[in-house]
Amino acid sequence: MLTNGSIVEVDPHVWSTKPRSESEPPSVLAEARFSQLALNAKAHNLYLVVRTVAPPVVVTPVPTMATVAVHTVVDHPTNGTVVLVLPYFLGQRTMCHPEEQPLQLGTVLLLKEPMLQVSSSTPGTFILRCDSPSDVVVRSLWSSPLWPAPHASDPIPGVAVEGSQERGGLTQQWKAAMTTVDDFRQGDSTEDYEMFLYSKLAEENYCAGHFEKTIEFAEMVLNNPPLWLLPQVLHLAGRAHYELRHYVQAHARFERLSALPAAAKTEQHHENGNELERCRERLSEARKGIPIHKLHPSQPDTYLDVADFTGPIHVAKISGKGRGLVASTDILPGTQIMVNKAFRASFRNDNHRLLITEIGHAITSNPTTYTDMVYDLTANDVEKDGRRRFSDPAKKDPIVDVDRLRGIIAANAFALTQDSRSGSVSGGSGLFVAAAYFNHACVPNAMWMVYCDVLVVHAIKLIEKGQEVTIPYFSPSSGTWEERTKRLAGYGFTCDCVLCQLDRTEPEDVWRERKGLLEEGHSAEMVRRLEETFAASGRTKLRLSLYKPLLREFDSVLKRGLLPEALELLRKAMDCLGISLQVLLECGERDDAMFLEKDAVWCSELNIRLADLVCFYCSCQGLPEDIRMVEARRFLAALEVVQRVVYGNSRSIVRREFDKIPGSLFC
Repeated sequence: MLTNGSIVEVDPHVWSTKPRSESEPPSVLAEARFSQLALNAKAHNLYLVVRTVAPPVVVTPVPTMATVAVHTVVDHPTNGTVVLVLPYFLGQRTMCHPEEQPLQLGTVLLLKEPMLQVSSSTPGTFILRCDSPSDVVVRSLWSSPLWPAPHASDPIPGVAVEGSQERGGLTQQWKAAMTTVDDFRQGDSTEDYEMFLYSKLAEENYCAGHFEKTIEFAEMVLNNPPLWLLPQVLHLAGRAHYELRHYVQAHARFERLSALPAAAKTEQHHENGNELERCRERLSEARKGIPIHKLHPSQPDTYLDVADFTGPIHVAKISGKGRGLVASTDILPGTQIMVNKAFRASFRNDNHRLLITEIGHAITSNPTTYTDMVYDLTANDVEKDGRRRFSDPAKKDPIVDVDRLRGIIAANAFALTQDSRSGSVSGGSGLFVAAAYFNHACVPNAMWMVYCDVLVVHAIKLIEKGQEVTIPYFSPSSGTWEERTKRLAGYGFTCDCVLCQLDRTEPEDVWRERKGLLEEGHSAEMVRRLEETFAASGRTKLRLSLYKPLLREFDSVLKRGLLPEALELLRKAMDCLGISLQVLLECGERDDAMFLEKDAVWCSELNIRLADLVCFYCSCQGLPEDIRMVEARRFLAALEVVQRVVYGNSRSIVRREFDKIPGSLFC
C-alpha cells in the first residue's frame, strides 16, 4: 500500500505522445487514494489522479528514466505530494528525450485502473502499470477542474513540509519533492537505489497504518543498509513495532539507532531519546503493571499509551463454560491481575458501527498480528465461529466478516463506563481482547474499572491456585434475578454462581411477590414487607433485592441526623451482600485486605455511604469532638482499604475522589 511521499516507476509501454482516451471521461470509475493501491493487485473500477509540480529530471544511474514531482489525492484533493519515477515519454514506436517532450508544470494526469507491482526488468524497483496507453489521460485538457484553483500558477493547497512555517504553495512542494529525489541520488550504486525504494515503501506503509509491511520493507533495508538510510529505517521499524505493541522489538531498534556513529545521526536522533524512554515505560508496565495514579487523572475520551499486563493467571478450559482465566498461584486481595488496553475503542454510542469499521481496517492493515487475535474470540454462534478467517491463508488475506465481528463485539465488548460489560450503553465501548476471557459471576472474586480505553482488574478476595478468576459483567444489584437472567442470556450462558443458585431455588410466587413490591416504589413499609418475603422462604444469605431499598432508607435517616438508626440500616444493607460492617471497620484499623468472605458481593454504592458517614461524624454536633474524630477516622480507614483493594486507589486518589471529606483527616 502507498500514500503520499512515494516513489514509483511507470511502465514505459503505457505511454504515448497523445493518449487516445483523453476525451473519454471514465464515468464508470471512482476516484482512488494512493493508500488504496495494493501491491500486485489491479485497482478495479478506480482511477488515480496526479498533477505535476516540477519539470522532469533525468535520473542516474538509470539512463532511460526521469523523475517528476506530482501532487496526488490522498485523503482529500488538497493533500499529498509524491514523486513519480517516469520513463522518457514514448511515442508509438520511437523513444523521445524528456527535453523534447516535457510535461508542463501543472499537468494533470489520470491513470485508469492502475496496478502496482515489482518490475520484472529491474529487480528491486516497482512499476505502476496500466493495460493500454489509452488508460493514461492528460486530464488538464478536460473542462472539469480537479482543484478549486486549477491553474498551474496558483498555489496548490497541501501539507506543509515538516519544520516549515509555510503551508501549501507550488515552490514549497517542489522543494519537498526535489529533496526526496536528491536523497535517493546520494546512493553510489543501483543497490543503494533499490534500498532507497524499499525505505520509501516502508515509509508509505507506515503512513497508511500497515505496520507489518513497514517492518517487512524496513528489514529488507536493514539486512544491507547504506549508512545514510540507516537512521530513517531504524526509526520507522521502531515506530511500527511500537504501534503493534511489540515493545521489546521497538526498544531494540531505537537502541540500535542511538548507538549509530555521530556521522550518521539525523533528525531521527532528536526524537530517539523520547522513543527509548517510552519503550522502557511500556516494558516496565508489561512486567509490573501500572500504578492507578498514572491512569486516574487522564482526560476523558483519550486513547492512552499503556502496555498490557497480565498477572499470575492463564487461559484454561473451564467445565461447562469453555475458556476462562485461572489463577496460576494464590492471589491476595488487592492484587492487580490485569491491565488491558482496548484493541479498538469508540467513545461514542453508535451501536458499534465505528468499532466494527476500525476493527475491520486493523485486520486488513496488519492481518498476521490481528486476524487470529480477533477471530479467536467467540461470537456466541457455532456457525459464525466456524467461518473462514482468510480467503487465502498462505497469503494471509483476511476476510472482514462484518456479521461475525458484530457478534464478537456483542459478546465481548466492555462499556467505557463502570459496572457494565454491555457495549450498547451511553459512553462508548471497546474490545478488550485479553479481558474478554474473564467469565462472569454475580458473586465474583475480582472487579474491573475502565480508565478511558484501559481496563484494569484487581482481585477482591483470596483466590487460590487453580481457582477460576471471575468478574461481574454488570452489577448484580442492578436488577432482579429474572432481569439478570435475561441479560446473561444475551451473552449465551446461564450463571451458576451461589447467588443465582439461591434465587433459582426460591418458590416462584415468592420472587414474583418481591418483584411486585419493588415496582411499587420506595417506602419504609415496602422494606418491611420485602424482609418478610425472605423470612417466609427461610433465606438469610445474599438478599440483594433488599440491599438498595435499605440504602435508600439509610440516606433518608442519616439526613435527619438519626445516627444509630442509620448505622443499623447500613449494617443490614451490607449484611444483604454478605459483608460485615464490623469486620470491615476492623480491617480498616489494621489495614487488612481480607474484608470479603468467599460468597460476599461488593457493590460500588457502599463507597459513597462510607464517605457520607465520615462527613457526618466530622460535622455532627451531638457528640464530643474526640469521639467524632475517632469514628470519622475509623470509617475513613475502612473506605481507604476498600478503595485500595477493589480499585487500586492510593490515599491521594481517595482524597481527590471524595473531596467533601475534610483534608485534615488525611494528615
